[in-house]
Amino acid sequence: MNEKELNKSILSELAYFDIFEHPLTPMEVWRFVSVKEASLLDVIQALEQAVVDSVIGSKWGFYFLPGREHAVELRLRRYREAEDKYGKAVKYIRRLSKLPFIRMIGVCNSLAYSNSRLEGDIDFFIVTEPGRIWTARFYTAGYLKLMNERPEADNTRDKICLTFFLTPESFDLRSIKISEPDIYLAHWIKQVVPIYDPDGLYEKFLSANQWVNELFPHCYPNQPPPIRQVNKIMHRPVIQKIIEKIHQGRIGNWLEIKYQKIQENVLPPGLRELINKDSRVVLSDKMLKFHHNDRREQYQRAWLEKKSILIPR
Repeated sequence: MNEKELNKSILSELAYFDIFEHPLTPMEVWRFVSVKEASLLDVIQALEQAVVDSVIGSKWGFYFLPGREHAVELRLRRYREAEDKYGKAVKYIRRLSKLPFIRMIGVCNSLAYSNSRLEGDIDFFIVTEPGRIWTARFYTAGYLKLMNERPEADNTRDKICLTFFLTPESFDLRSIKISEPDIYLAHWIKQVVPIYDPDGLYEKFLSANQWVNELFPHCYPNQPPPIRQVNKIMHRPVIQKIIEKIHQGRIGNWLEIKYQKIQENVLPPGLRELINKDSRVVLSDKMLKFHHNDRREQYQRAWLEKKSILIPR
């Protein structure tokens, strides 16, 4: 094993998570290091040596960049706050799972690793039946609107954000990379937490993104505890089956187009101007991505700047 490469990889990961003020445990560091031959013991020894050499800091079993000790207590506070958000997420995923053409729902972004801000919303990653992505979003967004659970400009706390829908044909996300590597996208893929997944689509999603394993060869799949799972049901609810039956064939195809037009017409001007211009706002029959404020380039620059300081060429 190349110890120099392991040390670089450790610093690279600590630099990335420092952007989000999120110190790491040894297991988390090992999960994201790029050195395939490195064992957990190798990582622990490298971390301890880096602390002795004052390259990084350590507190209560967490590791972080120098001068960032405050992030430990911040991480613990955000974890406690995330528990309430997860409770609400599971509650609404259970409800949304009964809507037509919903096949998987996961928690993504900062809540996925319990690092969301108190005022932050709850981001869902939703997989739908092929050919019915607009129909699935129409019912999902409509239901949450009726329940007053959609985020607004001045009210985002614990609201449900529906910014990313996929069908299984578009599981491979290389098409929306912004760089090589797209460090945020790679982490995002590995951090999705499958809450409702009766058909095993989460494993297929990871399999379609094998390219991420080149960056994180140790990054095992997420397995949420039972309290954070919406159990598989043997038979879909009757009302769901009835609505799906109505939306089959020509009528379903016609409604899919109608639902698409309705939803495109209510898009804010800022989003409408970005449709399919780049990877921020992608609208197709296989992917719906609504990220007007896609911060991946900002995170990429911040990560590279931190790395350049920690790991001089």
